[in-house]
Amino acid sequence: KFAATLEKREDWVAALDQYQQAAKIDQSPETQSQYNMAKVRLNQHIASMKVSGNTAGAANLKASLHSEKVSPGISDKLDAAMQAGVKANSERRFDEAEKDYKEAVELADKLQPHDIRLATSLWNLGNLYASKRDFVRSEATYQRQLKVTEEVGGPQSPMMTLPLQALGGNALWQKDYPTALDFFSRAVEVNEKTFGENSDQRSEE
Repeated sequence: KFAATLEKREDWVAALDQYQQAAKIDQSPETQSQYNMAKVRLNQHIASMKVSGNTAGAANLKASLHSEKVSPGISDKLDAAMQAGVKANSERRFDEAEKDYKEAVELADKLQPHDIRLATSLWNLGNLYASKRDFVRSEATYQRQLKVTEEVGGPQSPMMTLPLQALGGNALWQKDYPTALDFFSRAVEVNEKTFGENSDQRSEE
């Protein structure tokens, strides 16, 4: 769904990357077809730009896509770092997990435009800090996650609930109840606007 949203905004580079990431994770025929059809639509879009006389725009778009392809190593290293961090954390090797999560954040930050993996890496790192009761660093990390999520999906994206709930939980651990209530309320508001007032999604926090 996020890839489709990016495509509607004509952010083709980011959209195609999201379709590709989904195709790597999900090998189902439906997901593979969505990725292939996205590439077809992209080629049609470039062709229509040329026909309408926007040859410069078509050339710039092709150059951006080429630039994204010539450095796939960053994306692959990012995926590997994220997976290594999750594995190390599950095995309670927390120092290694922190190192892997930080590497993932650093790699994800290099990808332009940012994608949701930066927000996910920040969330993992923030959770690790929170588990160590390092609430200063966890709050700073969750705040950055919130900013990145808004950058990637927009202020009303349902993805915003994750960092808002994380910040609420972080404040709750510190017995800062007014701040916790504010973040949880904002998460509920986003869910209400996305899923409707009576949706079960409202109670997830």
